[in-house]
Amino acid sequence: MLVLLLTLLLTACASGPRFEGASMDSEVTPAMVASDSDPWISSQVIWAGVIISIENLSEYTELEVLSYPLRQNQRPDLRKAAQGRFIVRVPGYLESADYAPGREVTVLGELIELLPGRVGQASYQFPVVSTQAPYLWPVEAQMPASRPRISIGVGVIFRN
Repeated sequence: MLVLLLTLLLTACASGPRFEGASMDSEVTPAMVASDSDPWISSQVIWAGVIISIENLSEYTELEVLSYPLRQNQRPDLRKAAQGRFIVRVPGYLESADYAPGREVTVLGELIELLPGRVGQASYQFPVVSTQAPYLWPVEAQMPASRPRISIGVGVIFRN
């Protein structure tokens, strides 16, 4: 019984994906790939960011994502400067109500190509990451700034 209770408590504290990235260059950014894709095509990346748009096509879904550096838990760090845009290509259909603009996502996938496009009136080369399972982060409840950020409870919380 104690083992079951401990397992449930640890599961409840899970903080997101743990994509293994030991064999990847974690310093490569979408902006770097957009300016010189040759060394990066066919490599694996872990990128995270905020969804800008979603488009469901006949064979796959494409998410346009504004990239941010990864926090320790692999969630995008929105306190830092953006690192360019990229396209996430996922086989099949993703629900646009779930993968809505403004939601945070982390992906592990293969860089497959550069896709020419536009950001406003400017031309842009979008790195395309093919993945099977993007991780959609849960929406964090925002407390008003005027209220103190104190809570009482039992457990351990790790924040970046």
